[in-house]
Amino acid sequence: MACDISIRNSRLFKSPLSIADIIGKENWVYGTLDDCGRIEVGKNDGSGPLVIYDPASIGRGVQIENIESKTEILLSLPLPATENDVRMLYCAAGRIASLWKSGIVFIDEEKVKVSDLNDCMERDMTVNAGLFNTLKESLEEGGITLFCARLPICVTREQLAGFASDYKSFGKFLHKKQKTDAYMSVALFGEFAGEISSHYVVFDGGEIILPKVPRMKCQVNGEETVCSKAYVIISELFPEEKSSRLDYKTFLERVPAEKKSEFDCEHFMILPLSVTELRTIFKQRTLAVTVPEESFALVESKDSEGAKALMVINTSMKDHKDNVALRQVFGYYCSVIFDYEDVDESLWPTSDEFSVMQDYTETFDKEIKGDTIRPNALFVARITHRGTCQMIWMLNDYSKAIEYMDGIISRNDQTRNFEYHIEHDVEWNEISWFLQEFKQKDHS
Repeated sequence: MACDISIRNSRLFKSPLSIADIIGKENWVYGTLDDCGRIEVGKNDGSGPLVIYDPASIGRGVQIENIESKTEILLSLPLPATENDVRMLYCAAGRIASLWKSGIVFIDEEKVKVSDLNDCMERDMTVNAGLFNTLKESLEEGGITLFCARLPICVTREQLAGFASDYKSFGKFLHKKQKTDAYMSVALFGEFAGEISSHYVVFDGGEIILPKVPRMKCQVNGEETVCSKAYVIISELFPEEKSSRLDYKTFLERVPAEKKSEFDCEHFMILPLSVTELRTIFKQRTLAVTVPEESFALVESKDSEGAKALMVINTSMKDHKDNVALRQVFGYYCSVIFDYEDVDESLWPTSDEFSVMQDYTETFDKEIKGDTIRPNALFVARITHRGTCQMIWMLNDYSKAIEYMDGIISRNDQTRNFEYHIEHDVEWNEISWFLQEFKQKDHS
């Protein structure tokens, strides 16, 4: 459904109007809609419908056809429309008629005097308010997609009922949804592994709108084809890859709950994800392994110069050093070295300083591991030696650890200064010394 207004040029010497002529002094914005109903602001190259809208009240938008014509311009407003949409339609029609010295326009092919446009505008607002019940009754289930000024938006029967009882709320709803700068990702179809697949592009640092259910049907050689798979893809996420690909459903499941909300009845809004978060999502291990229960040995030693070293070692690691699956899942060596502040002449920490560091490293250990059911790290050892405390883990997703530690550093929130080192070590070579037999002792 749409309201169409045709304005014909009555000037003797005819010339086309520009988009600036039509907008006049109004604070309106124009752009071109693509095949998916997304606007490219400021574009007017004839590649799609030309739309004008008010950025202070973004609704359905008024489409302009034949803007290059010297003789006739058609304005079209999809229905139902907001009150402001209707005002824009009639304001633009009146301005074009004035510029072309036309005393009449054609509304849905009916001849109307320009002097009667205000009455027509008030009538159409009343008509619009009554359209929601009609739409609601025709909608059996799910929602209906309304193509609007900036984005397509899906509304439910319940929402339509609310708009029917409160017409003004319709305009507020559409504006709230469209004032975002979020990118609506749409299906791109291509061949992968010999099969046609659906692909959705994401990127870091910006809001992204994704469908709850990916589009799986496309046209191939004029025939409808159902895709075998749907993926999310991103470019240059990892240095060794030009692009990364992840199963669509898996991607949505891995997006942190606090970063995912409902945009409308058919789409999610994904809040900006950092490169680190995206790396975590795309590289999260899915191998099923049993995390060994920790057991500890307290080991005292001295270095070649006689300096004391005290080590707390997770002795359970040695029993799993030949577990290939476990090594694959926890394949990144992580060492963090903290500086003690209060030490004696031999660089050994005082009792109070030792207690402070123990509390701090226990908190650190908890954060590095993360989820207690599906931890992101295996604790290997804690070593006190020459004024430092070294913590060692084997990591699953190194990016989570980096994000945590870099966050502490950037906020200058460290209890004690530290530096870290992470490297890929799927063979567990860096921790081989700790995988020998030690006498077990309760760790406190």
